[in-house]
Amino acid sequence: MQCLSHSHTVALIKLDHTLAGIYIWEILFTAGFELDVLKGKRPYRWTIWIYLGTRYTSLLSFIIFFIDTDGPKLPCKPSVVTYFALPYASWAFATLIIVLRVIAIWNRNIFVSLIAVGSWLGGLGLNLRHLTMLESSYNPILETCIILRTHRGLLNAIGVLVVDVVLLMTMLIGLLRYAHRSLTGIWYLLYQQVIQQPSFFFFHTGC
Repeated sequence: MQCLSHSHTVALIKLDHTLAGIYIWEILFTAGFELDVLKGKRPYRWTIWIYLGTRYTSLLSFIIFFIDTDGPKLPCKPSVVTYFALPYASWAFATLIIVLRVIAIWNRNIFVSLIAVGSWLGGLGLNLRHLTMLESSYNPILETCIILRTHRGLLNAIGVLVVDVVLLMTMLIGLLRYAHRSLTGIWYLLYQQVIQQPSFFFFHTGC
């Protein structure tokens, strides 16, 4: 089995630290949004908890990463499962937001709702399946845990990608119905809802 060299491992760890720093900065920079909701300055919707789940499961994954790389080493099996479980949970929360948005866009159309929910459950099932198949061992040379039989995650990666594409296309087709069936209209609508009003996705689902 081939492993990354020590220099490559160090470079990867530095990159992870950089990305973690950017994410933590984003969390701090936008924390006022959820604080305003919790303080009652913004209208409360139950979807705030899904939104918070998306943000803070990702944050927890970075914290676990910091503990393992900068502090005492954690046992391989639980640490590797945690590394995957937290991002998978973040994916589940984030994708659930899209599912709710799709259902709202299509006015709770039963057929579309079944496709959206079924796709989400399928992706969730693949993630859970992959968690049960994870294997790892400690590499004393690299001083880190090595994930074994990584090919087992291929089906999971492809399946989750398909789920994301299906949900994205379903959402775009639904939005196109309200954009006078023109690309200009749909891009303008996406600009309004995603860039100008990012909270729209989380608090105005109508669900």
